Amino acid sequence: MNMVPEFSTLMQRAIEDFSRQLDGFRLHNRWNAAHEAVMWLTELAKTSPATTPPGHLLPEHILDSQLPIWRVWTYWKPDVNRLKRLAGCSSEQLAVVSDFIALEGPDMVTGAASTAREGLITEYNGAKALLKWRGIIVEVPDRTKTQLKTTLIRVVDLLDRAIDPSGPGYESRFQLFRDIIIARPINASTLDLFEAVCRVQWTAKHDIYNAIREIYGSKDVLGGQHILALQNLLGALDDAHSADLKDIFLEKWLRTGIETCREECREAVHTHIIKGLPWTKLAIEYHDFCMALKASEHHWPSELQTIKIPSSWPSPDDIRTVVQIYEAAQDHRQKQRLLDHPNSVPSQQEGKPRECAEKSKHAEHLMTMLTEKTKNRSILEEVSEAYCMDHLLGGPTINYSHQRIVQNIMLVWKQTSKPTIDEDRRELAILVSENAGSDFILRCRYLAEIAFGKAILEPGTSATELLIIVRKSENELPQAIIDLTNLISSKKAWTSCWKDLLYLWFERQNDTINYIGPNILDYSLQVMSAAQWLSFISNIERLFADLTLAASPKKTIPSILQPALLEWRRWISTYGETFQRLETSLGERCVAVQCLLNLKNCILYLVVATPQGIETCDRIWDAKHGQLDIPGLPPKTQQSITRWTIASFATFIGICVENVSDSKWNSKIAEATTFWRKIEDEITTEALRLEGIQQALKAKDPKGTAILLQELGFADSSLLDDEIACLPPSIANMVEEVAHNEVEISFPLNSLTDLQRGAMGIPEGATTLLLRLSLDANTGSSPAFCMHFNNEPNLDSLEHVPWICSPDSTPLPEQFCTKQQTAFTWQLSGIVHMWLKIHNGCIVPLYKFITGRIQNMGQVCVTCGTSHNARHTQLQLRRATPCNIMACARLWYQLPLHVRIPEIRTDTYAVDMLLTSVYAAAMSG
Repeated sequence: MNMVPEFSTLMQRAIEDFSRQLDGFRLHNRWNAAHEAVMWLTELAKTSPATTPPGHLLPEHILDSQLPIWRVWTYWKPDVNRLKRLAGCSSEQLAVVSDFIALEGPDMVTGAASTAREGLITEYNGAKALLKWRGIIVEVPDRTKTQLKTTLIRVVDLLDRAIDPSGPGYESRFQLFRDIIIARPINASTLDLFEAVCRVQWTAKHDIYNAIREIYGSKDVLGGQHILALQNLLGALDDAHSADLKDIFLEKWLRTGIETCREECREAVHTHIIKGLPWTKLAIEYHDFCMALKASEHHWPSELQTIKIPSSWPSPDDIRTVVQIYEAAQDHRQKQRLLDHPNSVPSQQEGKPRECAEKSKHAEHLMTMLTEKTKNRSILEEVSEAYCMDHLLGGPTINYSHQRIVQNIMLVWKQTSKPTIDEDRRELAILVSENAGSDFILRCRYLAEIAFGKAILEPGTSATELLIIVRKSENELPQAIIDLTNLISSKKAWTSCWKDLLYLWFERQNDTINYIGPNILDYSLQVMSAAQWLSFISNIERLFADLTLAASPKKTIPSILQPALLEWRRWISTYGETFQRLETSLGERCVAVQCLLNLKNCILYLVVATPQGIETCDRIWDAKHGQLDIPGLPPKTQQSITRWTIASFATFIGICVENVSDSKWNSKIAEATTFWRKIEDEITTEALRLEGIQQALKAKDPKGTAILLQELGFADSSLLDDEIACLPPSIANMVEEVAHNEVEISFPLNSLTDLQRGAMGIPEGATTLLLRLSLDANTGSSPAFCMHFNNEPNLDSLEHVPWICSPDSTPLPEQFCTKQQTAFTWQLSGIVHMWLKIHNGCIVPLYKFITGRIQNMGQVCVTCGTSHNARHTQLQLRRATPCNIMACARLWYQLPLHVRIPEIRTDTYAVDMLLTSVYAAAMSG
């Protein structure tokens, strides 16, 4: 050793560094690195001689003196392959299973076992049925080392399986290990469960690990929220290796949970349908769950096979078809609603100041749409809900008409699904279902024709043409009637159901209450030439030649099918060539002919017009010659002789009243709003600039600024008002303006203990100190204040006499503002007086200063406020006392005794003690 300088020091440092390295490996469970680091210790122990010759110093001797636990590391015989697997775990996994990994380290319990796990087994004495080591709790029912060893070995094997990243679903498998083994006391049942689950094949469709984790963790409260987990478990029962899983789970508690889940899900679907909430996803989940339960019935014991699926239970394809029909009908209705109410979606070009208001209007509109859902639902939505209520939920039986409609629309959906989905025929089925009115037989004929009709299925664009026409009927019914008439006339093979649709459109135009728009007869005369019109009427007459027309009080013949019109058409058909030559010579839309027609209409209507209608026509004449408004014009919904008279007269003099629409006025209003908004923004900016100048002038010369504003005739706000407006929220609630230039500030006293309150004379029941402060910086007057407790009598009607804090003001009087003085208010008034004389009164710093002083009233002089330095001596002074200055003591002792010693009025025991002390002093001479 003497050959190498400082050998012992170098050796000691090296061993210390090595020891710290091993401690780091042990604390972080880096057993693979630790094993490589101590391999030389193991070899050293193997080659160590049994005896050492005298005078020889071996490395073992140095290690024994510097690192006594080195032999513990030599006894360590871990599974090296397991250490390598653990080293490959992620940091998150290592943090979760750190206690289990620690069992793979050296035995620090007995110091002689091959691993910490073996040492734990050796140390166990069977005194308790539970073994707790760090965060691990192991149940040992037999209280034997053999059972403990078996359990720990199983845990280690299952840990290897849980952290194995090669298998599918390893992340959810590790989460299952964490929740049922790590987070719970380890016992044979949880280990059996994990082993049974690992034998089942994991698939992305049936995540058995997450399902078991969710079910086992909520086994006592299984319900509708566990439907997917229960469904995955039921699907896993078909696995060839699920025998152990069945033995564990196919118990009464699981069956009870499944029945509860089924009933809650059924009730949820029923409630959503009744209340008009989205229900399709819930219905699919409920159906799939029941199908999985039905498919797994043969796995259950006979006494637990309680499910009964009715014969009318829909197949998976049927329920999904009904849901698709419902969603398609709902989407169509919502799109149509947005077309009818384009203003329901807020514009993205509006300014940010209007964003909240627009969103509020949009939300209100959506709520209105939701509340009117049941009233405006389509027939396909109604029949889909009725089908699910009957066949899926076992509710009210679906009526015959709805059942027929569902069957036919499902046929349409199935016939249009292969080889590719025919979206045109599906949309056509939705549209014609809405156009069929209340005639369900006709609706079924439409659907059957779309599903199987040869005319619809023939090559070409028949279905597409018909779809375009039916779409057009939503907003352009007269043109749709013309197009459908021409289409039916050209398609000889088409069935009569489309002719019935055309007749329904005629009847829809007869409904003057619900239909708003031009009549087909007037529209056709305006857009067609004479030859086209005669051909159009001839086609209609031929299509409905076999129809028996008879008017009744409840039903009128459509105007275009009136016998007189058809007879007149046949009469003027002989003049067809004459009409064509006249049109050729005059041209289409001849101004002279149109003027004569307008004059004819005007005269005819004026003859039969009401006095109110004629008066309105006079106003229209005035509007034509300079005035802007047209009062008295009935809305489009009011189809009457008055409106026809006004419209014809206005057309004759060149005013198209039909073009006066809300959209045009709205655009004008929007344009005016944009114009005036710019001016409003400029005015607001200028007002803010002037207000800033006013505030700057007030800060420099409050009095002069007030005089200037008064001379200019502008309203002025005091500096106190400005300060109150800028108060932070935490202080604003404590400040109240009680009069002009007067505020009342509240200071809670809840933080003071009963001992402090009694020592400072705070009355019983007083929870708040009220500081009434007068500040008038505009006139330059000095601040003034007075203090009161919130429980003082007649506080609202009290005439206050505040203490003025001028530079030459007198010291604090014994009493001011006609209130009872206490040590607390006397001391705090002096503190406030001195602060106001220096700082000239600002609410925020004054509030913070007084709040801090209230908590430490006993730590400062009661008169001058000088600190007693009691904090440095760790003393808590609860009673206010004067300092060592004679003047302070003299002012304090001049106060009445009940102010200096408040207990005289509140504590009879203190009075008795004082009198006894005085008496004893007098008797002792």
